[in-house]
Amino acid sequence: MKPELLVIFGDWCTKCNMMMPIVDEIALEYKDVLQVTKVEVKNEDEDLQKNYGVDIVPTFLIRKNGEELGRMSGLIDKRLMVKRIFSVL
Repeated sequence: MKPELLVIFGDWCTKCNMMMPIVDEIALEYKDVLQVTKVEVKNEDEDLQKNYGVDIVPTFLIRKNGEELGRMSGLIDKRLMVKRIFSVL
């Protein structure tokens, strides 16, 4: 099973919309070694907060075999994001 970048975002969120092209580039460039999953949330999604401890969007969870290895939030440079993803895998 490939490691996963779980992207938690809201379509109403300006920062999320700014990050989506970067997320799509990463998904395409690393498709052979990384699964990118996007989860759209609505304002104040309590289940998401409870399940993942996420209260800021966008949030990026790095997971392997269902275990969280790291997380990032907000606006992130593509190079830094890729570096952080692969530093914990």
